[in-house]
Amino acid sequence: MAYAPDSACTLREAEKRYRLHREEELAVTASGRTRATGRWKVRAVDLSGVVDCGFGGNVAGATRLAAPAALPLCVVHELEDHPGAFHVSGALSSDEQARACARESSAIDNAPCS
Repeated sequence: MAYAPDSACTLREAEKRYRLHREEELAVTASGRTRATGRWKVRAVDLSGVVDCGFGGNVAGATRLAAPAALPLCVVHELEDHPGAFHVSGALSSDEQARACARESSAIDNAPCS
């Protein structure tokens, strides 16, 4: 599978951008030295570029379309910033999703970037 040069590392960039960053809290002792407290906190992640097509009818960054007649229970959103890109939820059962993901992940080559 060939990747376009400008989007070769898109998946890895997104993984780095949206991962959880855990940082250990530090405290300053009376003598002025820093020490770890043993408590960890998760740094806030900027999710302004993420489209949440979960529950609810109105989704920022996406337009909800009518479901096809063959799949009346699914919800279809078209992404506004990417014409022709659709998010379809409820079209496959959990078992079908797992089989499709396993099949596709074994068929896709790894990204060329490190």
